[in-house]
Amino acid sequence: MDLTKTLSLTDYKLLKPTLAKVIVATTGNLSKTEMAEMLCAKLQYLAAPVEGSFRKLTSNSAIGFIRANRQTRELDTAGKKGDLTARYKVMGSNLLMDKQDRTLWEVRSGPTGPYVARHGHEDLSELVEASVVSRSDVPRISRVTTAKAAKAEFTAFCTPQGIMDYGFVTRSNDSACEVIAASTGNRTVVRNEMIAGVYPVTIDRELHAQIKARVMTSEEKARAADYWRTLFSYAPEYADELIKAVNETPPPPY
Repeated sequence: MDLTKTLSLTDYKLLKPTLAKVIVATTGNLSKTEMAEMLCAKLQYLAAPVEGSFRKLTSNSAIGFIRANRQTRELDTAGKKGDLTARYKVMGSNLLMDKQDRTLWEVRSGPTGPYVARHGHEDLSELVEASVVSRSDVPRISRVTTAKAAKAEFTAFCTPQGIMDYGFVTRSNDSACEVIAASTGNRTVVRNEMIAGVYPVTIDRELHAQIKARVMTSEEKARAADYWRTLFSYAPEYADELIKAVNETPPPPY
């Protein structure tokens, strides 16, 4: 273990019970994988970073999103009923209580057999609060300017489900923007606090002409949503290259 490499959670903002924006401070030259593993360990593996969401703030800090992990355990009941009842107390037809820590677990069926999942709605607030170590040399979330996207810019954002998505902005205000999402081709409203990054883009003139000629009538030319939706469907390789470029732009997310 390289003791010169460290990671600490210094601030957070709960966005929903299962999703939070956090700031981390690091020492040493951590790789993306090392940062993700260290953050998972810091959160007792009950939460994980949203892949691709972190962006550098300073040379030793980054901001991004984490989401709750539904804790599960394997449950092999074949010929081991004694082992099962030694660890759990049966509370119902599909509900068990761990005798050691009195946590509740739901019995579920999976493709490889039965397993148990932690009962109840995950809430990150207590978990993250217990992990935070405040530092004066690292920016606070309240002092980090929330990204605001402008029309026709390309944005990387975190969905309420804790998944990164990307899209072109069709309109915006001080609190949110409307985006044509790469994942669905549909309009979606993204709160500014869910934005990971905003990037100006220039559409190749030839591609621009092809898209307009292919589907845009004179009336539709005023509807930006139709233009960007068409770009995703007509030139998906171009959109893929944009997303790749965004995620490889230094300093990169981890």
